[in-house]
Amino acid sequence: MNIFLGFASNMVKPMPRLPRIFFPEAIYHVSARGNDQQILFVDAQDHRVYRHLLELAKKTDQLRIFRWTQMSNHVHFMAQQINEFGLATAMQRVQAAYARYFNKRYGKSGHVWQGRYWARLLKSNVDLLTCGRYIERNPVEAGMVENPADYPWSSCRFYTQGHRNDLIDRDPAFEGLAQTEESRKAAWKLFLETPQDYKKPKWKLARVLCNPRLSPNRA
Repeated sequence: MNIFLGFASNMVKPMPRLPRIFFPEAIYHVSARGNDQQILFVDAQDHRVYRHLLELAKKTDQLRIFRWTQMSNHVHFMAQQINEFGLATAMQRVQAAYARYFNKRYGKSGHVWQGRYWARLLKSNVDLLTCGRYIERNPVEAGMVENPADYPWSSCRFYTQGHRNDLIDRDPAFEGLAQTEESRKAAWKLFLETPQDYKKPKWKLARVLCNPRLSPNRA
């Protein structure tokens, strides 16, 4: 059984217009969960298969993926679509292919995913930074690791340690954090590890990092 069958370009028809704000070059926070909170990734093989499907979707449907975390029963990533239906078509391919793989491997049938994926439009560099922090801190907030970089199934090491990751494209907001790569890594590491709730009004670090006059890491 070929779980990648749906990636043939002539196998998936363009999705109809969705009741969301989707347009070319837009960037989204995307999330999908297992049906009835079921575990999606039992072991490293499952994680690798899903990541590979995302890599295929990037090429086939012209996506850029800036941030990414795979938890045990859900996924988060930040994606930019090049054309109007890129994200919708990519998610159709990825979710269907992974469901076929998962059900075959574990002798199951029926729904693997909890309905359609969720997506939120990101409108500013502050949005990109705070969303990236949320995505890469997910394993910490879930109590799985103490440090975001300790979790292997995320983009954190790409940004804080410079590890190669073929899935990840560089976040444009990350590029603006400082003039040198080491200073950008330091700024992002500080933002990730500062123990404050970015959702609260008092959380100002994202705005500081986006302001060349205020950021201490622009050197």
